[in-house]
This record gives sequence, C-alpha cells and structure tokens, in this order.
Amino acid sequence: MPDQSSIVAHITIADYVGVEASGKANIVGAGITLVGFDFQQGVTTPFAIWVRLVSPMAIADRPAAEIVLVDASGQPVQVPGPMGEYQAVRISQVVEFPAATIPGVHIPNGALPSVAQFAVNFSNGLPLAPGNSYTWRVQLDHDIIASESFFVPQPPAGPVIG
Repeated sequence: MPDQSSIVAHITIADYVGVEASGKANIVGAGITLVGFDFQQGVTTPFAIWVRLVSPMAIADRPAAEIVLVDASGQPVQVPGPMGEYQAVRISQVVEFPAATIPGVHIPNGALPSVAQFAVNFSNGLPLAPGNSYTWRVQLDHDIIASESFFVPQPPAGPVIG
C-alpha cells in the first residue's frame, strides 16, 4: 500500500474550470501564464485553477492538502477579507484517496489510480498588484508537490507630452 509520498499533483491555470459529478473536468482556456488586470476595478480578470492529486492506488491516510498563492519572494499573498482584515489566499482540505469504483463493476485496487481534484473559479478576479509574478503552490502536509506561476501585466506607458 503506497503512502502519501507517492502522490503527485498537477495544477492548471485556465479561464474556467468545471468538474462534473462523475469527476470529469471541463477546462476552458487551459495553460494561462498571463492573467489580465482590470484597472477600473483594481482586480485581475476572471481566471480559475484546477488541481488534480493522483495516488497510484487507494491509501488509508487522509493528508491535508493546501493550495496557496505566493508572491515572487515565496510569501503567501494577502488580500482584504470580508471584514477588512488581510488574509492569505489559501484553500485547505483533508483529502481522501478511495479505491476507484464503478457501480456493478469490480475494479481491483491498484488497477486505476485514486484521484482527488479541486476546481476554483475566481470569477470576480483577485486584487493582485500588476507588474508582478505569482505562483500557485500545491502542498501536501506542508510539502510542496506542484506549482504553477503566472504574471499580471502593467498597463503600457502612456505618451510623454512636453
């Protein structure tokens, strides 16, 4: 029986992600490395992340998975919370890796990998600083197992008059 050190992660930044009840992910505009910025609203354009954790087979452990947005120095990005306080952009959850099942079909443990996945859509964007690089990190019990970076551009310089 494998342990959580055999779990691998994949992360994709896209325009939109939806995951069906069957587990199939529908991803639009996958592979983004440049996230636009709405200068009137002060936030990025809408985007999404999709994280897929894969274990070779079911495992009994229930590791803590965390998806964290960090800046170029590796520090968690802080954004205003609902009460005005600043908080890290972080999603945490205990993850289960059950054996693959299909009703009416016998699938031996290990014949298919066990998968856990998350889709997070930032349909209102995030208040990130233009001109900076950011990285989404996937951590499993505090160990970084995947990351994906993107850049938020600044507006072009205006004309110089005078």
